[in-house]
Amino acid sequence: MLLHGKRIVITGGVTGIGRASALAMAGNGASVVTMSRSAPESERAATVVSALRELGSGSFAHVQVDVTKQDHVDAAFDEAVAVLGGIDVLVSSAGIEQQKPTENLLESDLYEQFAVHVLGTAFTNAAAFRYMKPVGQGSIVNYSSYAGVVTMPQMAAYGAAKAGVIAYTRVIAQEWGPLGIRANVVCPAVHTELAETWYSEMSPEKSAEIAAWKQAVIPLTGDLGKPEDAANLNVFLASDMSSFMTGQLVGIDGGMLMAR
Repeated sequence: MLLHGKRIVITGGVTGIGRASALAMAGNGASVVTMSRSAPESERAATVVSALRELGSGSFAHVQVDVTKQDHVDAAFDEAVAVLGGIDVLVSSAGIEQQKPTENLLESDLYEQFAVHVLGTAFTNAAAFRYMKPVGQGSIVNYSSYAGVVTMPQMAAYGAAKAGVIAYTRVIAQEWGPLGIRANVVCPAVHTELAETWYSEMSPEKSAEIAAWKQAVIPLTGDLGKPEDAANLNVFLASDMSSFMTGQLVGIDGGMLMAR
């Protein structure tokens, strides 16, 4: 098992990439605490924790958190450590998507995107760092987006916030590397609940346009990947197999970044 004995915290851990990662990591021997805005007693969180316990023999729990508030994050990580005994790996995958013409962006749109993605990344990374620094090791996996690298119309706020995640991750990789802490950033192109909601709101014409666009820009399959594709990458980045890898932007996108 690649992650035997690893203690892992995953934000955004009950849906999409976070959920798939939690399951893959538990199946590889890790103990996992998922975090999200969902309460532990919610059906969504309880279902994930139950599935983790069926897959693995480690310690598993769910902790409610608002990643935009540092005191909430710090308290949530203290609660996670009470379950795990420490933190070896953080997967920061909490996120919200937004598409809106730039001229229509409101102050609240900008604050929301930067609060969840930039502040949320910074607060969760800092909380994990408190537990990783004393033991001289750790792996942080932050989630950005294709929109943080290339131009995506109507994604000015989202893209700018996700670009900030990339910059932040590279800085901490340099600063924390001498302390034994690795940090990498992932840009996925996978089908999640967020994408499903977005597609469900499209007109048939827009849906056909997006399908043609995916066919043109994703060389490998012409379509988005699965959350499990990103989860498998997260297992690698969490494991000792990636022990000499830090500060890297990794696309799990069927070649989308290459095609652009």
